[in-house]
Amino acid sequence: MIPPRVLLANSCGIGRGHMVNLRIAAEALGPGFAYDAALARTGHADELSGPLGARVIRAPALGFGPHSQATPARGASASWGQYLADIGLCRDDLVRNQLRWWRQRIIDSDAAVLIADVAPLALLAARGLKAEGWQIETILAGTGYSAPPADLPAYPILLPDVTTLGHDETALLDRLNRILADEGIPGLATLPDILRSDTPFTTSLPLFDAYDGSRGDWPVLPPLERLPPQAGSGEEVFVYVSTAAGRNPAVLDLLADLPLPRRGYIPGLAADQAARLAASGMVLSDRPLPLEEIAARARLFVNLGQHGTLIMGALMGVPQVALTQHLEHLFHARRLEAQGCCLVRRPHQIRHEEVRAAILAAHGDAGMSARARRLAATLRADQPADVRALRAARLAPAAERARSYA
Repeated sequence: MIPPRVLLANSCGIGRGHMVNLRIAAEALGPGFAYDAALARTGHADELSGPLGARVIRAPALGFGPHSQATPARGASASWGQYLADIGLCRDDLVRNQLRWWRQRIIDSDAAVLIADVAPLALLAARGLKAEGWQIETILAGTGYSAPPADLPAYPILLPDVTTLGHDETALLDRLNRILADEGIPGLATLPDILRSDTPFTTSLPLFDAYDGSRGDWPVLPPLERLPPQAGSGEEVFVYVSTAAGRNPAVLDLLADLPLPRRGYIPGLAADQAARLAASGMVLSDRPLPLEEIAARARLFVNLGQHGTLIMGALMGVPQVALTQHLEHLFHARRLEAQGCCLVRRPHQIRHEEVRAAILAAHGDAGMSARARRLAATLRADQPADVRALRAARLAPAAERARSYA
């Protein structure tokens, strides 16, 4: 019997976390599936081609450009609807072309399941095919921030000091619905309806969920299958810089100038950058460090505010400094900052001497360390006994239906 095929879709985002979101949803489907991965950026495709044996296909990208209202001068857009417009959904030609591309990709893959992470047009293309009688299950993957619930009346402003609304979201909805009508796809009742799926599969902790309390029967699922080890008595600063946005001169200058024991993983460093950090006394790894080693050595994390890294540090009980690069980083890091165990600095706030002094203070702050350990104890106590079973139960009905489509 030919196994039913799953199409893993991502249209935007450069971090490994997007691939991890897709992988853990795919693994929760259980055995008996074959995989295609249509990805706008393939830098971390090994997360899918290795464990799943996925056939990787280059997908059209959504991204920022001249159409975007969020710029360094204007500031960041304030809602997920603004973000969708900024990455291209305000462009009629792009929306039409990508809807047609995703429709054909689903057909060519003969997909019985679509798992989408920041791939709204893939979800809409599947919606159109389902209306025509195509048998396919749709699953929305992502973090609590990147996978808002579809039943919201509108996308809210999430941060009180980030309020730029460069796009008219009502007009955006009208334009999308005109295109959907032309393409034979059922229209959207609201803009959040764009992310409607048969089964939401959002992975986060309630502490970091931007829409906690608004998810109805689909609460967030635990992001980690196993809890990381708890922090020991280490003295090192552990550094993880995962994207090119963080490998800018200001961040690297700061890391090289810290008079503290440092160890880190910074993939993509140029040879001269790596040599400079090594000459400053920083120990660089060429691969992710084992969690046991991080927990034993680290007294402080310095990172970009990545969702998975913040959660790992929070569960270990290690205080953190987040040099956030965009709004999702900022939102998550501020949730941890409110618990008293994270220091947040944004790109325009990275003033070398001030941030250096703040990192040194955080490294020696016994109160911050104690708060991080108390928070870890609370979060760890809420971890379900069998995360794998909980995830599998979420997708079991969809997996059963998909197997019947083959």
